[in-house]
Amino acid sequence: MYCTCGVVQGSCLGPLLFLVYINDVWDIFKSVNYKLYADDVKLYTELKTAADESCFQGCLDLLYS
Repeated sequence: MYCTCGVVQGSCLGPLLFLVYINDVWDIFKSVNYKLYADDVKLYTELKTAADESCFQGCLDLLYS
């Protein structure tokens, strides 16, 4: 099966291309906390109000898109 997107694994440029690929992830998360490790993203925040829930859901939607 041929993959048309992503970063080639095992290449010398792989790590650099991966960083370029995910470089804009930091811009999405202004109001929530996040951790990035390898190809994983963990979002977390304290939800006290409905507005907090809406903001968190907005960040999840931006990440998905």
